[in-house]
Amino acid sequence: MNKITSILLLVATPMLHACAAETAVDPQPSSCQTFIADLKTGESQGRLEFDIERSLNLTSENYTSAYDAIEPLGSGCSPGEIDRVHPSDIKAPWDTRSQVDVAAGVVDDLPWIQFVYPAISEAGPGLASSIVFYDEEAHPHASHLVSGYYAWENATSLRSMLSSGTIRFCTQHIEYFSYDENGDIADALDEPTRSDCKDSFSTYPTSGDR
Repeated sequence: MNKITSILLLVATPMLHACAAETAVDPQPSSCQTFIADLKTGESQGRLEFDIERSLNLTSENYTSAYDAIEPLGSGCSPGEIDRVHPSDIKAPWDTRSQVDVAAGVVDDLPWIQFVYPAISEAGPGLASSIVFYDEEAHPHASHLVSGYYAWENATSLRSMLSSGTIRFCTQHIEYFSYDENGDIADALDEPTRSDCKDSFSTYPTSGDR
């Protein structure tokens, strides 16, 4: 390397560093970070209720089409750990979304998003819904199943209410058919019958738990 080249490099290197410093900008927040930040400016809700059977008008025959018809919220956020299954495990072929965000808000000063997704339980295939809480960086902090609708011949419906760190569940079995003495389907009921609520409880993190 000759003397002139060395001088040019010594002069150019600080200039390149200066240009890089001038053009450097802070990274833009993701769509999820912006969405969560906007949520936190809203009023905190004291109680939440979730019932996808009612909100989506689900039946044992329409839950796949009802899911396809959901208009997404468009939060851009990941649901984290939720117990979803591939849609083709329920209906093949079923070329649809693995989950869809449907509602959002703030409860106990924690931002949340509700997701609906294909799921399978002991009661059969269907749809489930979880509420996902997000931390300060818009990362999934905790998720909780809050509603579901599962159907074979008959159906099981799960709904819940959230308040003050407690989730109160109601599970009901729905009968659509009458059966003969051998346990075979005899006829479709004019009106489905429902069992009484089977109550259960769980907890979710409040702002004081973080």
